[in-house]
Amino acid sequence: MRLLLTVVIAVSAVAVCVTGTSLALAGAGAARHVVRISGSPAYGFDLRWSDGRQWWTPTLSETLAECGEHDRAGRRGRCKAAARARYRWMGVLKRSLRHHGKR
Repeated sequence: MRLLLTVVIAVSAVAVCVTGTSLALAGAGAARHVVRISGSPAYGFDLRWSDGRQWWTPTLSETLAECGEHDRAGRRGRCKAAARARYRWMGVLKRSLRHHGKR
């Protein structure tokens, strides 16, 4: 249960970063949590929140293409590594929610 909570918090923070929404707009401090994730990195993820909101992420290839727009190689590398990690954690959360019956 502790792992699930940690993953939910991590992916919630990732979703805020992926969508470009500030923490204030995301309802920091509110009792919101992800209740369902569908999709894949190839097609983008669909995140559904406990308050009924729904967010869609861009595809991984779109995100990596945007990383290519950085002017320095170091920044491009960090951006790509962070994007891959975000999508990996969304996949982990998706499997975790499915395992615990909260599709």
